[in-house]
Amino acid sequence: MKKIMVVGPIPPPIHGESLALDNLIKSNEINDSFTIKVINTNRKNVNSAGKFSINKFFQDIIIIYKIFREQADIMYISISQTKLGLLRDLLIINLSQKKSCKIVTHLHGNNLGNTIDSLTNPEKKLAKHVLSKVNSAIVLGERLVSNYRGMVNDVNVVRNGISKDYIDYNEFEVAMSKKKDKKTLKIIYLSNLIESKGFLIAAKAVIELIKEGYQIELILAGAVHDTEKYEELLKIIEENNCKEIIKYIGIVTGEKKKGLLLNADIMLLPTYYKVEGQPISIIEGMAAGLPIISTNIGCIDEMIKDNGFLLENSTVPKVREALRKLIEDKNLRIECSYNSRNRFEKYYCLDKYISGIKNIFTSVLR
Repeated sequence: MKKIMVVGPIPPPIHGESLALDNLIKSNEINDSFTIKVINTNRKNVNSAGKFSINKFFQDIIIIYKIFREQADIMYISISQTKLGLLRDLLIINLSQKKSCKIVTHLHGNNLGNTIDSLTNPEKKLAKHVLSKVNSAIVLGERLVSNYRGMVNDVNVVRNGISKDYIDYNEFEVAMSKKKDKKTLKIIYLSNLIESKGFLIAAKAVIELIKEGYQIELILAGAVHDTEKYEELLKIIEENNCKEIIKYIGIVTGEKKKGLLLNADIMLLPTYYKVEGQPISIIEGMAAGLPIISTNIGCIDEMIKDNGFLLENSTVPKVREALRKLIEDKNLRIECSYNSRNRFEKYYCLDKYISGIKNIFTSVLR
């Protein structure tokens, strides 16, 4: 079998990019067709992305050494969106291409273009020279194609996906039937607690609605990456006597996360995260049939059509009003729920994601 060298972050820690790669390397369809070798580039601290440190420098030297020792038919690399990371990846791509290795890059976000624009003229010339050697590039949505700045000839869209069996249609229907007579609606925020992901905005909007008398609660799930803002969240919750209404439950995975999704009524992700691409948490919410409220950033606009509210800006008033509409209109919530599930099945199932990448691997080997 042909050998694929996968270069990118593997959990832990958990974030959208690492989960997407984990799904790929564990896929039976991929492993039945190719031999997989993984070079893990994950960092323990995602907040330090793009910042130089001696420790990271030596980690990168080890990564480059491992890649230099390997021989593969395809190098599939989850391309970095920070300047230092991109320069490292350009070196890796150049080394691999010289070994007659086909190159497939996968962009799991929306900041590569900004990073390329920030390069000096000599660095841009290097980027153009190296990226022109890429056989195929992958982005998550049509709006993200321009990130490559025309430096790669073949750019393909492959949407993220999760297993259709993670939450099957029967489980979705059972959950919907249990929500018919609910008095207190459960809102879920499922993402790492990074300020620009909007967790503080979510909490403040919910508190304002609680003060107006709405029967709702907010569950925040994910890893804390911004300790200072997390402490601010706890202070806001305490000051407004909302300890029993707004709860942080930490990282959730597997059956615990599945149960959380099925018991929720609305998913809220008011993100303004600058490298946002196509959040897997939103796909998970769609699989559970949740109405989605999120922001027009990355290619989230391709995910939210008739299944929730797409906000132009992430502000407390805009989030509050979107929540109010869904809370007050039960029929709208039900309609959005079924539309979410239908969009998931049509566009965001794992088999479509895996097949899309496999087809690209097969194509570049011809």
